[in-house]
Amino acid sequence: MIHRARPSALRFALLVPAGVALLAAGCIQADRHTAESEETRDLPTVGTQKVSIKTDNGFVRVRPADPGVDTIHIRAEIRATGHTPAEAQECLEAIEITTPVSGADDATQEISWAWREPRRSGWRADVSFTVTMPHQLDLDVKTDNGQIDVVGTTGACHVHTENGAVRVVAAEDELKAQSTNGSITVDSPAEEVRLRTTNGAISARLTNDRRVSGGIKTDNGGIKLSLAKDAGTVIQARTSNGRIRSSLSLSELERKGRTYLAGKHAGGGELLSIETHNGGITLAIAEPSRNDQDQDD
Repeated sequence: MIHRARPSALRFALLVPAGVALLAAGCIQADRHTAESEETRDLPTVGTQKVSIKTDNGFVRVRPADPGVDTIHIRAEIRATGHTPAEAQECLEAIEITTPVSGADDATQEISWAWREPRRSGWRADVSFTVTMPHQLDLDVKTDNGQIDVVGTTGACHVHTENGAVRVVAAEDELKAQSTNGSITVDSPAEEVRLRTTNGAISARLTNDRRVSGGIKTDNGGIKLSLAKDAGTVIQARTSNGRIRSSLSLSELERKGRTYLAGKHAGGGELLSIETHNGGITLAIAEPSRNDQDQDD
């Protein structure tokens, strides 16, 4: 484990009269100091059906393992802060990466972190995970403050963040992605897709050429959706403040002004609901593209 400590000062430019500055000085947070480390770990996959990754503050990145590799590789990037260098170091040493296995059958490999001792008031921690795993395992990811980026896994994929963008280029059967404040970008052959964000745009390229169902919704943001030309589904799209543009060939087409559109795509199937309150909706056929699994921001 490599430990590095450095000051992380908060700097303020106060262009206010001196008297106001003096009054405000008591409200300014004192300088904080940072200690950092990285930890790697390899986990066996015997009996494992799902990988569950959870962190409170930090990003999560997931990539597929090389062919023939049957282990889960974890790299944890740990950042601890305190009011003094010593406090930051104490905070760092109190952070523990945890990897329990839950469930006797269809076991879940959990990846998270915890405090070794009760957290002190001055401690703050950010822990980010980069995980490489066999592509066929199911995946569940949750972070409160951080981005989620998943590429190349083929099992069921569920991801959730409170504050951060989501990108998923993965999943063959089921994909669920949710953010409270952040955009969602998806390129997936999944049959069932459920995408939800409160504040952010959604861009989804759904390439299953048999059927697609689910829901795509944002409260504040536009939606761009492209479908495989043979994906059987029933489209129902609506917006409160925006316009729907569609180049899809839909049968039994129903339109209500610029804000509602419904119809059967490729003969129909189960419902695919698309909804935004503030933003436009664009519907189109998915064009062929290069292998996005090679993308690595």
